[in-house]
Amino acid sequence: MFRSQTILMTSVSQHLNRSSQRIDCRFAQLCFTVENLDEALPQFSAMFGAGPWFILPEIPAHMDRTTYRGVPTPLGAGIALGYSGDLMYELVCPRPDSRSIFKEWADRYGFGLHHFGFLVTDFNATIDAIDTSGLERLTTSTTPRGARVVMVQGREPLGVIEEYIELIPSSENFYAFMRLEAMRWDRRELVFSQALPSFD
Repeated sequence: MFRSQTILMTSVSQHLNRSSQRIDCRFAQLCFTVENLDEALPQFSAMFGAGPWFILPEIPAHMDRTTYRGVPTPLGAGIALGYSGDLMYELVCPRPDSRSIFKEWADRYGFGLHHFGFLVTDFNATIDAIDTSGLERLTTSTTPRGARVVMVQGREPLGVIEEYIELIPSSENFYAFMRLEAMRWDRRELVFSQALPSFD
């Protein structure tokens, strides 16, 4: 594990423990908003050792189920995923003309750390816990593999957004594939360019 990754993980441990006590989940991801995806990929590989990067296809408008503060709104962002060890890194580049929690956060705080990602096996129970606690659903969406996602505003001491991602078999297989590719990555190709296998 890179030293910078170790320092970051240590600094958020208290926050993660608080989240895990409130909702049955497993910490899996750090997400950063970036201004330019092409420039960010080599920077995050150098800093955290993440790679190769998987560029997610943009969801067609007629299939986009994203909501932003309760209103159906296209995601409007480029996304790349990459692993370093067992930790997934997500880089999100919001389009300048978009409306999303990613654009809102970048406009308010600048580009940088956006959310902690947690995997949950009982998504309905997670939603119930969120609603019972009075937290606002900032964004809801569905991944290309059909997993449901919700983001809420995190609490102090860090106050970073928390994302809860439904863990379904196809997603679990995709994550395992990315981890395997990260383990055997020779750094010659920054972006994974081969055809993806079926994860069903």
